Amino acid sequence: ENIAENITHEQYDKQQVVKAPSHPGVTQRRVVIIPIAKELPGVGRDTIIIDRFGVFFLQTSVGGGSGNELKAEFIKNTKFAGNSYYVPGAGASSTSLTVPVLYK
Repeated sequence: ENIAENITHEQYDKQQVVKAPSHPGVTQRRVVIIPIAKELPGVGRDTIIIDRFGVFFLQTSVGGGSGNELKAEFIKNTKFAGNSYYVPGAGASSTSLTVPVLYK
């Protein structure tokens, strides 16, 4: 429920800097899980190995920086977040995770 850009996760979490969206927001929507891949020397860009998952805080919206870049702050490594889980062949599932969106 905070769309302030270029702030840290701590500032967001403690509501030290707040800019309210123009419509109802979703708490913690800016915290996302992103796979972290290992580099595969000599292999093309189409092949990766997921090494682990990281939890990141989205600091800007797409285009908030230069070009179409997105700025995110690494929070921690994780296997799971909230009450999420993974069922092979069925994809990820959770009752508490949402699609991350930064409102303008």
